Amino acid sequence: MSTSHARNPADAHHQTAAAAYRDIGTDTRSRRWRCVDAVQVVVALATAAVLFAPSNAAAQACPPNVIADPVTITGTVTNSGLCNINAGGLVTIDPPGSFLNGPAGILNINNDPPTILTNNNILSNLGTLNNASVLFNNGSLSNESGSALHNTGALSNTGTLSNAETLNNFGVLTNYDSATISNNFGTLSNFGTLSNGGNLSNAATLNNNFGATLDNGSGATLTNSGVINNVGSITSGGAISGSGTLNNSGQLAVTDGGSVAITNSSNLVSGTLTGGAWTVNAGFGTATLSIGSGNIDTLAAGTSVYLGSPGATFTQIAALSTNDGQLTIFDRSLVLPSNFVNNGQLSTVSTNALISVQAGRTATNNGVIYNSGVVSNQGTLDNNGGVGNFFDLSNAGTLNNNGSLDNLGSLSNTNILNNAGVLTNNLLGGGLLNSGTLTNSAFIVNEGTLLNSGTFTVTPTGSVNSLNNTGTYTQTAGLTRINGSLMQSSFDCLGGMVKGAANIQAGSINFAAPCTVSPGNSPGTLTLTGDVAFNGELDIEIASLTNYDILNVVGGIHFGIGSKVKFIFDGYTPQQGDKFTFLDADFFDGFNNIAFEFDGLGSGYDFQLQPAGNFNIEFLTTRAPGSGGGGGPVPEPGTLLLMSLGLGWFVRGRNRKMNAPRSSAVR
Repeated sequence: MSTSHARNPADAHHQTAAAAYRDIGTDTRSRRWRCVDAVQVVVALATAAVLFAPSNAAAQACPPNVIADPVTITGTVTNSGLCNINAGGLVTIDPPGSFLNGPAGILNINNDPPTILTNNNILSNLGTLNNASVLFNNGSLSNESGSALHNTGALSNTGTLSNAETLNNFGVLTNYDSATISNNFGTLSNFGTLSNGGNLSNAATLNNNFGATLDNGSGATLTNSGVINNVGSITSGGAISGSGTLNNSGQLAVTDGGSVAITNSSNLVSGTLTGGAWTVNAGFGTATLSIGSGNIDTLAAGTSVYLGSPGATFTQIAALSTNDGQLTIFDRSLVLPSNFVNNGQLSTVSTNALISVQAGRTATNNGVIYNSGVVSNQGTLDNNGGVGNFFDLSNAGTLNNNGSLDNLGSLSNTNILNNAGVLTNNLLGGGLLNSGTLTNSAFIVNEGTLLNSGTFTVTPTGSVNSLNNTGTYTQTAGLTRINGSLMQSSFDCLGGMVKGAANIQAGSINFAAPCTVSPGNSPGTLTLTGDVAFNGELDIEIASLTNYDILNVVGGIHFGIGSKVKFIFDGYTPQQGDKFTFLDADFFDGFNNIAFEFDGLGSGYDFQLQPAGNFNIEFLTTRAPGSGGGGGPVPEPGTLLLMSLGLGWFVRGRNRKMNAPRSSAVR
């Protein structure tokens, strides 16, 4: 917030005072103020003003409770006792007038409106000046050595205000443009609001206390050659500079057009920034922050830095390698250096914010990352803590999740993602897109959309679950390998291959024509739990009489037109009478739609499909080369059409006996 500018804020109050003069100008029955002194005081009760201590008179004393009328001082007034400006006291010091509050003097501007002191010339305080109402300084206001000025009201300066001892502001202290506040030898303590629109110089001690606000407005300057202690809030849209020291344990913000360049700071020692909240946010302009000397390598615990907008510059933060505090990015990019470690909180808070891990670099998170912008990893990102992604997390490098990764936005993997922790794809719109290699050896909770076109692997210790039965898994290409468990509301394979020796469970399971299902891991058993629509290819690998693939369906499987079953003999030569069960289902239909093929055998074989219990299908070798059985023409080597049997009659009832087997020979 920038300080407002005014040439003479007392003008309106002069008009109010003039009206008050007229109200009392004809009152001849009583005097509204009294002054006892050996020197004659001129009192014009019937005129529009009271002239206190005319310029041709000797200095006058101000006894207690003396001023309760509009008074214009054009001479010299000295106070060495108690002087109260009470209700109705509208006091103006005009040239060549002056008011000297002596070492023993107490001048009170009491909070009893309309009580206003306006200094247009000289007001010197060597004692105690208490302002609980309104004090305008358009001339020279000096708070001398040994004195104290306490402001609990409104003190406005358009002239020169100098402090050599104690100046405490509990109210509002405003320094307008072209005005000057000089704290050269004393202590200026702000407990309220200090707004600087002009020039403020500190060569001694400036304390901005807890709950206090110091606003260095646009175009203003604060020059520090002393010590600034900030426990409250300092905002600068102007310039703060100097060779002095800044100790910040509060909030310091540099806004549009502002700059802070302090040579020394106790906050930055040996590359570690400790304490305080530091904000650089330029809007559409520029803002610059530089404190102490050297680069910032570490943000200590309890320290926060906010970087906003492209024009905002914290000159020493580029080398940051360790964050133990809080680092927040808004509307700008931050390229993390090599071997960056986050033990605190790292956040992006706008969709235009970008955190980048470049190729060849490593970033490790042991704390918390909140991403409402873009996190782009082209190097290595190791997560041992917590990551909350609310917008876009893209991995083109290696992402190792050993902690918690909660996705409510878009999580895309085009290279390697290893999950050994908990990866949650949230119901509130999470989309996990894998076109690289995603390996899960722990827990993935998917309540959104998981889309795979790369390699998605669930190891024996891994699981993919949907706690609210809302997650969907869709593969358009690539490979899904399930050796743990996968449970979703729906599972759709529209292309690529599905392998594994574990369980896929979903309300609906769909294998489209381009999709290939290969049970086991050469070979093995894949279990499907749910209602299965099958229009793809089922590859059954046969390695021996006791080692072969089985598709186990807990539920029903429906073979559509174009379905294919391919038997792959992997170095195994079957003998007559060898048989194995490749399909174990609660029920099935659509065998009329299946084309059977085999691969890896020579010629001279006859095979037969026959029932092997409740809706199980057994493959029986009825003739093998050298078995003595008759045979037809020798088939061509390679993958051959085996048979297409009309076995739709198998589905007439789960407990119904199957009819006699059907035979078929490969010719």
